[in-house]
Amino acid sequence: MLPAYPADSLTRNVQGVVEVGIGITSEGRVIKVRVPPGLDPSLRTAAVAAVKQWEFRPFVNRLPADGFCFFRLTFNFVIEEGAGRGELYNPPYDTLEHRRMRGANHHDVTEWLAWEDATDDK
Repeated sequence: MLPAYPADSLTRNVQGVVEVGIGITSEGRVIKVRVPPGLDPSLRTAAVAAVKQWEFRPFVNRLPADGFCFFRLTFNFVIEEGAGRGELYNPPYDTLEHRRMRGANHHDVTEWLAWEDATDDK
């Protein structure tokens, strides 16, 4: 399910991009959610609430020692003709953006750790 457009963001005419980092277990459950600092709070809440409901296919590959794999999702919140929608940006396969979204360089967790933990956001 894509994020619902927050009513207050629509009223305030707030649009934007929300990037979300998620950690998933080998069973495909989302167990960690991180977001960059400084996001619009309503858009952040909508994106985080949506991804926390998602389930993924189980992983066959070996997971790192910390027990989860992470990747990024990018949501674009847009208003057109007075209606707001949240859409998932899915970059073309095997592009830099796609590799970044997948967390292809898992060993460099600097950015991931600099983002705010949103796992317990309501």
